[in-house]
Amino acid sequence: MAIKTNQAVLLALLGAAAGSAVAGEPLVTLFSEDFESFPLTVNQEEGVQTGTVDCVLEAFLGDGVICGGANINTECGEPPVPATVDCGDFMNTAFDGTWSYNGWTQLFGYDWDGVGGSTAAQPGVGCAEWQGWTVAAKDFWLSADQQLREEFTKGEGRVLVADPDEWDDYDPFGIDPDSTGVFNTCFTSPEINVDGVTENTIIVRFDSSWRPEDTQKAAVNVSFDGGPFTQVLLFESDSASPDFKPDATNETVELAISNPMGATTMEIQFEMFDATNDWWWAVDNIQVAGQGGEPVEPPSAFDLSIEQFNDTTVVPLSWSQSLNAVEYDIIFANDADFNDVVVSETTSDLSFSTASGDLLAGAYWVKVIARNDLGTSENVVRIGVDNNCFVDLQPNGTLNFFDVSRFLELFNQG
Repeated sequence: MAIKTNQAVLLALLGAAAGSAVAGEPLVTLFSEDFESFPLTVNQEEGVQTGTVDCVLEAFLGDGVICGGANINTECGEPPVPATVDCGDFMNTAFDGTWSYNGWTQLFGYDWDGVGGSTAAQPGVGCAEWQGWTVAAKDFWLSADQQLREEFTKGEGRVLVADPDEWDDYDPFGIDPDSTGVFNTCFTSPEINVDGVTENTIIVRFDSSWRPEDTQKAAVNVSFDGGPFTQVLLFESDSASPDFKPDATNETVELAISNPMGATTMEIQFEMFDATNDWWWAVDNIQVAGQGGEPVEPPSAFDLSIEQFNDTTVVPLSWSQSLNAVEYDIIFANDADFNDVVVSETTSDLSFSTASGDLLAGAYWVKVIARNDLGTSENVVRIGVDNNCFVDLQPNGTLNFFDVSRFLELFNQG
């Protein structure tokens, strides 16, 4: 699934991680999610409109949706909204606190710590669109309310939202939602293949919009091979807490994960809990990457540089890490179509240098191709090789013992 933001930050972080891992192992994307493939349904209870004047064509996917049932919003203009809700692989029983799509599973209204304490809000209480985690059109979410939600510019299209503030604002029967219990919800990813990934090299990256208030908390948890979830990130609203997280309405979060040796699967869980009529947490553009493993995307773009070389035909190349690249092909040719190849090599390193005698003085086209089984990414430059060292008598672009021997031979011959 395509990621809408660039990968520069993730590549930089992965590059740092690579220094402590096994040299030569590729850095690969193991999983990505931007929620753009999630189907959306019409507005039900929020009472705002986007799209046409008369109806909401796309609003949200979450609790309260009845797939195959009649669309609740009937005030529709052109184009007409289908009479029934078609959600594809979406699974849900309206207002039971759970829904799932594409391997993701949402749970709302549960005892988050397993030891009792605050009573959890019950499914069916509060605004349908915001009962737990919801995938929503960003424009729909902003139409519901702003209050700095509009600052989440990293999130685009469809975003994952837990918004206890909007959830609590709907009480048509005179029931104050947060008086019935606290807003507890978690959203768990499908199993991610991490087989072959070097231990302690996994990075989880996502774009985040967080605004704290009152008792609201948020966490990221991970599980390996079906084991218990371990908390790897905690945001708290209490300014006295060491985990206090102030307003951060538009940031990218990166987490280094201590994945155990030999783990084959991983799950990620996004959790909002202990919230009442507070603010929100929204997430988009989730990426998981690590060193080794099977990439799920073709190689990313990369930068190619040629270090300064004078009076020599030995040409040193280097390039930035291409995320997902397994190997790199290096080709020198006399023509732009790379039909007349002079040098061709393959490496898993991020640098290469021609050897003495590979090139003569002249112009060359140079191509570096990053590749894996899913595709390639390449970079091409044209260079001029100059060998104007008058004592390079072979000539091969370097000055060495053989040049001295040749010089003495010529000298002795007069």
